Amino acid sequence: MGKAKRTKPEERKNLPVNLVTKVLTESGYRCAVPTCRNILALDMHHIWEVNVGGPDEPWNLIALCPTCHALYHRGTIKEASIFAWKSMLMTLGRAFDLDTIDKLLFLHTIPEQLLVMSGDGVLQFSRLVGAGLVVFSLKANNNWTLVTYQVQLTEKGRLLVTAWKSGDSKELGQVLSPPEPIAPYTREFTEEDWIEHEGVFIFGVPVSVHRRGFAPSFKVYTKTDEGLKEGLSATVTIPANSVTIQTEKPFAGTIEIH
Repeated sequence: MGKAKRTKPEERKNLPVNLVTKVLTESGYRCAVPTCRNILALDMHHIWEVNVGGPDEPWNLIALCPTCHALYHRGTIKEASIFAWKSMLMTLGRAFDLDTIDKLLFLHTIPEQLLVMSGDGVLQFSRLVGAGLVVFSLKANNNWTLVTYQVQLTEKGRLLVTAWKSGDSKELGQVLSPPEPIAPYTREFTEEDWIEHEGVFIFGVPVSVHRRGFAPSFKVYTKTDEGLKEGLSATVTIPANSVTIQTEKPFAGTIEIH
């Protein structure tokens, strides 16, 4: 059996300009369907339809291109997906600006470890990094003359965009729900555990020891004659598959990851 077609309902014409502007601004003047994002002529779709009393309010309107609007009324696009996409626009629109949302969608289109940039470029993703949706790691040092980093989505970020594009509200709810608490992980290491690479020493802890996709908090302790001492002259980064410590001189100590 084919998809059940919906009868095209009555649509209110001549909506107030300020109302239309709010709805278009929310979607960035693009179709609200994340797999479309068409920037051409856009329709104002009533989520709670006019013929059942749906009001002309920003929360009840979503911008759709004519093609996606027609696909909805043909039954190809599900009503639940419209609700999910509207919810995501409202949620992301309050957390991030439109440029940041575009960056989130952009990162979902490129393979991991392909996007390499300078530190200034990394700053453009700072809000997404802070939200645990994007992670960056040192790519090349070259004695600090040319430092580059790779930027990519965390697993949480990838799951979020995938669920958003699918319009699956259940998947979105699972991704956006708070993570379950996990027990701290502690690992001791010796001077022999370090690997020399391009003039520095690196020690890594695999991602499996912490919640993958969520940036962990950590403490590194140096082993001294008096015991463990917090604080060290080293750089700690969190690439997609490990927590990495980088230093100029190997030392023994402990890393504690929460």
